[in-house]
Amino acid sequence: MPVTLGSTPFLRLALRGDAAANGATGLLLAAAATSLAPVLGLPEALPRGAGLVLLDFGRVAPTALGTAFVLAQAAVALGFAAAQWMTLRRARTAAPIALA
Repeated sequence: MPVTLGSTPFLRLALRGDAAANGATGLLLAAAATSLAPVLGLPEALPRGAGLVLLDFGRVAPTALGTAFVLAQAAVALGFAAAQWMTLRRARTAAPIALA
């Protein structure tokens, strides 16, 4: 049986803001992937694909297992990002490098 949360004005505002941000970012990435790819240093398919996913993101309703899966993926990505940041920070203090 699904658990429902009480709706509050702040929750509705936060969800609408999240949906608007996802939609705007998705539209920008999907529509301007050709222009953004070289500036971002990414292959064109990546921002376009991410944009298309973001456009549809507000309509999903994952199960508890789906939510746990997405949160686990986010935690792993955050862990890798933290490890990379710490490595770069240590490398800069050991010997300054030029990042271009």
